[in-house]
Amino acid sequence: MKRLSIGVALILLIALTTYTILSQRYYDAGEGDTFTLRVGETFSVRTHLNGSTGYHNCWVNRKNAKVIETSRSYQSGLNEKLGLIGSGGVETISFQAIASGTDTVYISSIPPSRGECGGDQCIEVDFPIKHVFIVEVVSKP
Repeated sequence: MKRLSIGVALILLIALTTYTILSQRYYDAGEGDTFTLRVGETFSVRTHLNGSTGYHNCWVNRKNAKVIETSRSYQSGLNEKLGLIGSGGVETISFQAIASGTDTVYISSIPPSRGECGGDQCIEVDFPIKHVFIVEVVSKP
């Protein structure tokens, strides 16, 4: 019975560790990716965000885009869940392809003095680029 309890506890510990590691995977600053999709399909990117600093991730080149942002969500990191306020977590930004062609999505870390992300304040690329995602959108068959 003792072996069974230890075995179950070990399995639970491995499962919890695996879940925590997988749920916190994200693109580090300077990393990017390439996506190929059809019009109407979606893709998501996961980036680190530490909201306690006031900085936020912003898509800075929205003009004439081949994709649109459809949603954002935030998941606290393990340290933040354990009470270490200010350690940050992972932000997931989802996009949908709306037109054929090649697009590049630039994500910057915007200071709190620029207000919320979106609108005209994030159109100009006057901040260091944190991530570059290249998107190739093909027509529906």
